[in-house]
Amino acid sequence: MKANHSDNLKNKSIDGSRPVILVIEDSPECTQIYLALSQSLGCEAYLASDGAAAIRVLDGLTRLDLILLDLDMPVMNGIRFYNHYKKQTTAHEAKIILTSSHPFAEDIAEALGFFAFAPKSTPLDALQKVVMRALS
Repeated sequence: MKANHSDNLKNKSIDGSRPVILVIEDSPECTQIYLALSQSLGCEAYLASDGAAAIRVLDGLTRLDLILLDLDMPVMNGIRFYNHYKKQTTAHEAKIILTSSHPFAEDIAEALGFFAFAPKSTPLDALQKVVMRALS
């Protein structure tokens, strides 16, 4: 699902187009927070409520800069999505920020080489800084 995006671009990619973020999150509350953050940064955001839905979204994307990935989701969890993504990705890989409240999420993010780990309890301003670093 494509989310609406803001026309106020605060962060442009090198070629001048909007950064593209895929939010993979099953919590409606967290999804809304991540969507608002993406919009505030002028990004084009796509939403998926689990890994299987994210794979379907990926099939329609020609560009992807960042993935905000939850770990515990129904249908297909974050690790299974990541394994599929790694097998299917042949071009430039998007950076991944793991956003989870799982007790071992930080260790998982480090072991898999993700760009960052941001617990769901991360204050919005701190999360914004992590996202901006990932997009720079």
